[in-house]
Amino acid sequence: MLFLKTHWPQLTLLLLSLTLCILNYTPGTYLSGWDTLHPEFNFSLNFQRILFGVFRPEQGLGAVAAHAHMVELPRMLLLWILSPVIPLSFLRYSYIFLMLIIGPLGMYYLVRRVLSKHTTHHSQLIVQPSFLAALWYLTNLGTVQQFVVPFEMFVTEYGFLPWLFYFAISFLLPLSPSGRGSVPTHVGTGVRGNNAGINLLSIAKWLYSYIAIKRSNRPLLLFALLSFLASGMAYAATLWYMYFGFLALFLFLQSLPTLIKKDFSLGKRSLILLAITILVNAYWLLPNLYFAITQSATIQNANINKLFSEQAFLYNKEFGTPDNILLLKSFFFDWSIYNGRSFEPLLKVWAQHIKNPFILSIGFLTGVIAIFGVISSFIKKSFLNQVQPCTWRYSLLGLLVFVLIFLFNDNPPTNFLFHLIGKVFPILEEALRFPHNKVQILYMLVFAIYFGIGNNLLLSMLSKYVHSFQKTIITGYCVLLAILSLMFFVPAFQGKLLSPYMRIQLPNEYFQLFDFMNKQPDEARAAYLPVHSFWGWEYHQWGDSPSPSFQGAGFLWFGMKQPLLHRDFDRWSSYNEQAYKEFSFAVYSKNPTLLAEVARKYNTKYFI
Repeated sequence: MLFLKTHWPQLTLLLLSLTLCILNYTPGTYLSGWDTLHPEFNFSLNFQRILFGVFRPEQGLGAVAAHAHMVELPRMLLLWILSPVIPLSFLRYSYIFLMLIIGPLGMYYLVRRVLSKHTTHHSQLIVQPSFLAALWYLTNLGTVQQFVVPFEMFVTEYGFLPWLFYFAISFLLPLSPSGRGSVPTHVGTGVRGNNAGINLLSIAKWLYSYIAIKRSNRPLLLFALLSFLASGMAYAATLWYMYFGFLALFLFLQSLPTLIKKDFSLGKRSLILLAITILVNAYWLLPNLYFAITQSATIQNANINKLFSEQAFLYNKEFGTPDNILLLKSFFFDWSIYNGRSFEPLLKVWAQHIKNPFILSIGFLTGVIAIFGVISSFIKKSFLNQVQPCTWRYSLLGLLVFVLIFLFNDNPPTNFLFHLIGKVFPILEEALRFPHNKVQILYMLVFAIYFGIGNNLLLSMLSKYVHSFQKTIITGYCVLLAILSLMFFVPAFQGKLLSPYMRIQLPNEYFQLFDFMNKQPDEARAAYLPVHSFWGWEYHQWGDSPSPSFQGAGFLWFGMKQPLLHRDFDRWSSYNEQAYKEFSFAVYSKNPTLLAEVARKYNTKYFI
């Protein structure tokens, strides 16, 4: 009973997350489509590819790795360990669901940690706002957009980001600064006459200090471990670069007041955290920097990117307005998905749901509370026995401004800063064609913390000025806000968090194809047909189901060892793009002789 009383927030979040997982799972299906990764189709092959993944020979005619494929290592190790006991079809589900579970739990501990430094009030005024912030992290529109067509790098950031900041803060500013963070400079000795005797008491003190130091370094060790596990967010490396800039800005702003006073303790700890982050990620970071230096022009000049990038920028501009930012709406609300007969809005159910004025008002209410948290973090609330403003006020505000620059993107008031970044770093102009994607989870973290701070102040005011039924009123406030959050998220409990179109029956013939191809010579290149479009996007209709069977960038290369000429690889190499043009012309000019010549030219042995 005591356990339930002290751990009810964690248990409630766990129960809600597990419920969402169960309600968004279709037994016997694969979670596949959109941008999808399936190393589980051939673990040994894909382990080999990521360990030697600077050059990707399977991508058509071969290409320097644009994506940081090596970052799949932690996730693949987990899936490989689980594979003997979990069905193949459920492996990708398991990782996506794991991130959905650990993300809100991490946010609870992070906000509780922030509020522990922010207030000295009763623990109830820390626990309940922390729970509400974590619940918001689970039940907001940003979460919907990260999971509706899940891509591993985004859900990895969603799951690990709160934990990374929790352990970074725990190392940066320990809650109990009772000497644990100081390094002993000597072991005491006693001197009697000319003989130096060992002072047992000094040795005991030194051992205690040594153990204490080790305990104080646990957050750093856990931060390093999680930095490795979270490196999967760097699959498209821009997402990780944004995280690193976000973390560096936070550490700089948090250390700056002490640096001005010539106290370098926080500065040193901040540098340690940044150094650990870089070192842990160096295994993929160095190859990716090589690609950025030598191959970035290829991406900018690819036809797919030339034709699509401007449209992508316009989608982001459409949603870079205050109301959409407050609700966490992005271009996903203007995106389409094929339903088997025609295209429909990707978030059709959610768009209809928030058209309800009451539901919409819940979304804006949480935004108002978060804004209240921003303002209150700068106020000395002496009337609440809190004589100092929020410890994190400048660093949190800096993070908020950072993400707002990208969320507003080409819209006032920060559009000039957004364009300045593109001019100073031209490579980012293409990489940030979807700025919402790159910062939305970072924004969710800042929003959740401010939401917790806002609720902390509101509950503190209630406890200060309401004397009758104080505990009941505070609990009632928490329950009411929790119910409103769940009402806002109702479609997710109806199975609409993961798009039903991503839960597919994968025909066994594909696995037969993998078995056949893996018995053929490694260099026997295959070409994917049809070649009617240069867009690297597939639509399949298997069986008699009226719903689409698969739509996305494809998956064949995860199960076959041969190079595959596929449109999704054209943007990584101009040679792949040229091969597509030649194959397409030969096929649609109905010239078998020319097609045979093109096949010989590119050493193509199979057509799929």
